[in-house]
Amino acid sequence: MGKSKVRVYPALRELYEGFVGSDGSIGRYPSKKFKRVLSERQLNLLVDILKVVMETDFINEESKKYIRNRFITIEGINEEMRDESGEDISLNTTVSKVMYGKKKIETFIGDRFFVDIIANENIGIYEERVSSLKVKIHGKSEYRKNLGIKIPVYDICKEISEEDFNNFVATIAPYSKRQMKFVEDSLDEDACGYFNFLVSENNLVGVDRDRALILESLLLD
Repeated sequence: MGKSKVRVYPALRELYEGFVGSDGSIGRYPSKKFKRVLSERQLNLLVDILKVVMETDFINEESKKYIRNRFITIEGINEEMRDESGEDISLNTTVSKVMYGKKKIETFIGDRFFVDIIANENIGIYEERVSSLKVKIHGKSEYRKNLGIKIPVYDICKEISEEDFNNFVATIAPYSKRQMKFVEDSLDEDACGYFNFLVSENNLVGVDRDRALILESLLLD
């Protein structure tokens, strides 16, 4: 197949038929439609990809409908969406949404993910991409919003020592918004006024200039 693009929707349809049970849940089900002999790592990755695509808001409902039924057309999806919503949805709108879903999968997972994983190529790369997506989708954004520093979303580690975890918590604790609010409320009023004086004056001398330089080294890049 070389390095040509692979159609992602037919690939996902095959995964859907191979890894979806009769109750609609996604998992490692034995299937006559998915006979390839793959390693645990390959199978788990394919299931993870299908779950990210089908069980989250990563793609729109129109795209999911297109994956669930290999025989449906975009016109058929448009009719279903019109019936479900009771609205006059144009065919062009549905086409755009299905194509947007395709583009999103190609951008964040890759247009060759299926053949690469089946061939056991670039497995680590796809695992990193899926892990990053899971963090973005399920990463409890309220945790991040309540931190005054950014935690990278592209790193995934499933186990660390108790000591490393405690050190991490101790490191980020001063930057929680709750702790920062406590510090704000505890600041001396005169010291705050003096800070405002130092950062607003251009011709400081003596100890004032020395203190302004200390602030500059602390707060400016």
